[in-house]
Amino acid sequence: MKFSKLQPLLINKTKESPQIELNPENNFFSIEGRSFPSDAVELYKPILSWLKNYVEEPNEITTFQFKLDYFNSISQKYFFEILICLKNIIAVKKELIIDWHFQDEDIDMQEIGQEFEYLCEVKFEFKSY
Repeated sequence: MKFSKLQPLLINKTKESPQIELNPENNFFSIEGRSFPSDAVELYKPILSWLKNYVEEPNEITTFQFKLDYFNSISQKYFFEILICLKNIIAVKKELIIDWHFQDEDIDMQEIGQEFEYLCEVKFEFKSY
């Protein structure tokens, strides 16, 4: 298995922002928690930059997990950009798995995932908990 030269990126969660881990060495890519940061650009621009570098030489299989309780509209915009960036993994003939987690009773979060799946034209795996 070939690993990316990129160093892992870890951003600890706060009251307003999710835990973000991008680790090509152990193939763990995750955004988890709540996302309504006061400065979404400051939070998500470095993540997009990191991912743009990663998709140039991704792992054979990349599994990216979204496990969100809540996010605002600006975060939604960045999640869409992240997904569009990740879609480039497929273009270089590698496998991309998007795990979209949602609470059993949270139909809205499930539907948002389905909208992302449709708009990005990337297959999602939906997992309730």
